[in-house]
Amino acid sequence: MNMKEGHKERTGFTVPSGHYEFKKLPFGLANSPSKFQRPIDAVLKYLIGKECWVYMDYVVVFSKNGAKHERLL
Repeated sequence: MNMKEGHKERTGFTVPSGHYEFKKLPFGLANSPSKFQRPIDAVLKYLIGKECWVYMDYVVVFSKNGAKHERLL
């Protein structure tokens, strides 16, 4: 499945041999964001909105102090 031109830059990564971007969705998954989001939402359902937020492939953990933050991670 081809990606829109403006979305290719979001898949970019850099290694010692150069910078690369995918032309097609990696791994052949047409709905890969939702395939990741659904299980992560299920696993973290009691923490979302209280101690973390989940967006696409990011899990943002927040807390009031370093000790609690380390425990949450």
